[in-house]
Amino acid sequence: MSEKITYVRHFEPLGWIIGTGDYLFRILDDLKGSVLARLAERRLDRGAFFAVLSTDGRLVRFPDVRLSGSDEIHPVEALADPAVLEPLVAAGEAGGGFVEQQWRHPLTDVPAPVLLHVEPLPQAGWLLVAGIFGNEASPLLQQQRDELRGDLTQNATRLLVALGVAALVALLLSLLYARWLRGLFGRYQASIDEKQSVLERNAQQLQLAARVFDASREGIIISDAGNRIRAVNGAYETITGYSAGEAIGQDPGFMSSGRHDKAFYRELWNTLQSQGYWQGEVWNRRKSGEIYPEWLSISACRSDAGEVENYIATISDLSEHKRIEERLSYLANFDPLTDLPNRRQLEERVGQAIALTQRHPELGFALLLVGLDRFEYINDSLGHQAGDRLLKMLSQRLCRRVRREDTVFRLRGDVFAVLIQDDQSTVEAANLSRRLLSQMAAPIHHNGLDLVVTPSIGVVAYPGDGDDVQTLLRNGAAALHHAKAQGRHRLQFFEPGINDHISQRLKMEQALRLALSNRELSLHYQPQYSLRTGALTGFEALLRWHSAELGYVGPDRFIPLAEETGLIAPIGEWVLRSACEQGARWRAEGMEVAIAVNVSACQFRHDLPDLVASALESTGLPAGLLVIEVTETALMQDLEQTAAMLLQLRALGVRIALDDFGTGYSSLAYLKRLPLDKLKLDRAFIQSLPDDSDDTAIVRAMLDVARHLGLETVAEGIETPQQQAFLDGVGCAEGQGYLYARPMPAEQATDFMREAQIPAY
Repeated sequence: MSEKITYVRHFEPLGWIIGTGDYLFRILDDLKGSVLARLAERRLDRGAFFAVLSTDGRLVRFPDVRLSGSDEIHPVEALADPAVLEPLVAAGEAGGGFVEQQWRHPLTDVPAPVLLHVEPLPQAGWLLVAGIFGNEASPLLQQQRDELRGDLTQNATRLLVALGVAALVALLLSLLYARWLRGLFGRYQASIDEKQSVLERNAQQLQLAARVFDASREGIIISDAGNRIRAVNGAYETITGYSAGEAIGQDPGFMSSGRHDKAFYRELWNTLQSQGYWQGEVWNRRKSGEIYPEWLSISACRSDAGEVENYIATISDLSEHKRIEERLSYLANFDPLTDLPNRRQLEERVGQAIALTQRHPELGFALLLVGLDRFEYINDSLGHQAGDRLLKMLSQRLCRRVRREDTVFRLRGDVFAVLIQDDQSTVEAANLSRRLLSQMAAPIHHNGLDLVVTPSIGVVAYPGDGDDVQTLLRNGAAALHHAKAQGRHRLQFFEPGINDHISQRLKMEQALRLALSNRELSLHYQPQYSLRTGALTGFEALLRWHSAELGYVGPDRFIPLAEETGLIAPIGEWVLRSACEQGARWRAEGMEVAIAVNVSACQFRHDLPDLVASALESTGLPAGLLVIEVTETALMQDLEQTAAMLLQLRALGVRIALDDFGTGYSSLAYLKRLPLDKLKLDRAFIQSLPDDSDDTAIVRAMLDVARHLGLETVAEGIETPQQQAFLDGVGCAEGQGYLYARPMPAEQATDFMREAQIPAY
């Protein structure tokens, strides 16, 4: 049964299906015949030919060939030889390829090389064979070679032009591409740099935040939304004593001291949740168990959605701040030296006492102001450290002498106050004052000295002496001052006339401040004599004041006032310079005489030698004619400093006299160590001579001491010949007093010397 091929098509107008068909082999044979007919019409030039063989080696089409140099067509008889066909069939079975053979050339009948190519056609069962004689192929190949070379040259030129154009285009494209790439890479690099810069800034900010976190002096706690600690800094560890490992993961409440109740923490959290912030003082517990105050600030950190992510708390230890507050409160209300309540507390307590008495009139109260007599001399002579120790001892003594219900205050410097609240307050004030006058004056042993500090007391009572705090304090101060003015170591109840005395004192102080500028001060001179020969040996310069407003004011009134107010410094300098000027004038007039100048304890300071040297240099008075008289109080300052200062004065050539010996400390140890030239016996020991056996014994003893120390002696206040005779008899060298002459102005002293015809000293 043979295969057929059919073609079918639908004819839509009539709805027909029209088809045609035939056997497949018939169609194939028709196609072969058509192909062979076309091949027969074709002729190849220049010795080329083609033939068709069956796959079994039968010649289907016999080839012919047109050779070079001839238009004739020659049959290719070599293909009729089975020996020629057999290699061709083998090549076709192998899939085709080239076959080289030697054939006899159709024209020359000489063997010639033939190149054959076999191509199998399996569908037709053919082998298509194309061939060419070798000698015929050379011209053809040369022609083709020339054509190819010409084409190659043309193509090369075109190629070069094309390559040049392509290169130019490529160059332009590469430039554009490079520029685009540079822009692209530039944008990429800028983006990378910007991101790098942002990263670096963020890193710096993170590093800075970390440094701030670690370096902060305030403790920092970071907790999560559940209030569990996630991080703490070093300050937190220092403040609380807990390490980071001990704190992380815990609720901050583990440090609670227990001082705050639940309501406190409830209010804290309500404020934190509603306002996002809370701060205040909290008491917490350190790891050591110590409860301490801290200033706590808490902030809630929320996300963009408004949810709490973290809580950040800062803590500052307030322990030192609290201690400072307590110290400041103490200093504001108590005296740090004596631990007694101060003036502020006194005013508050007196105010409370006034309010209580107004509600209960039967409960009165009295106020004692206790001042220590001449305590400034203790500071000047022994130094402020010794004065502070003595002041503390006296305050303790005062506290032991009052009743338990009474209150002692330190009002200022050397003034104390005692508040007595009692229905018999005035009587109790008098009794207590009398006890204090006797018991407070008991000697206090200090560095080998028995120091006696007496009190003076002013008393005021409510409501008779004032109806408010300031009036009571003012009147109490007036009463105290009046007690001191009356001789010290006294009790003085306030009286209305006392204020008049205070007013007079203020008036005197104002006048004294103007005395120097108004030239109201003057010097009087009291002569000193040799008790053995009766010769005039010198003068003591004594200060006098005649006020234009107050008239004559005695030195016993204004010199203590000058020392209290500090006016003694400029006044003392004026006295020293004026005395030296007067001594220089007398010397210029041919009357050389020694001038003794008193120096107050307030003047006895580090610059005294400079003042003396300046006065001597400016006036021209020889240093040997100047005697500086100092009191025991002045010498009782720092011993080393005192000795050094006296040595400086001695180095100038000035002589030193110890005034009022026997009335102060009278320490032989000090007397032995200090460089002195003269010893002056106070009038208190002279006025009862020679009848008083005690004064007689004392004077003899002091003269013996002076003689053994090699000191000259001068007796003050000689008023009778008997006193002069006794002193001369026991070895006193010089004397002065009303027996010889009263103090006199410089002009009178000049006449006194001329009349006495005093020889050169």
